[in-house]
Amino acid sequence: MTFEAEVVVTSAIVKPPAPPRAADAPPLSAALFNVGGQTFQVAAKLIRSKADTLPAKLLAKAADPTRPLHVPVDICPERFRILLDWYRYGEIWVPNTVATKAVLRDAAR
Repeated sequence: MTFEAEVVVTSAIVKPPAPPRAADAPPLSAALFNVGGQTFQVAAKLIRSKADTLPAKLLAKAADPTRPLHVPVDICPERFRILLDWYRYGEIWVPNTVATKAVLRDAAR
């Protein structure tokens, strides 16, 4: 007994979709700051509200505006929380347990 069958093999090269161009992509929604091993997720809109700051400039240059920006920060997490208050409220309140001079030094970086 002999079986004959016609086999047709087709192939196609399938390209993955191109990543969105910066102009087409939605704006970055969050920045993740790794501060002394602790992660702080901050709304990108909040960071952009202070356009002259280093974090805002980093967001503007983000390679992939569709993914959160990960930023390592080499300062004390407790003082970083205080600096985030400036973004939120436009002022800083430094508790007695934290050296004001250290917060100002971190803010100048």
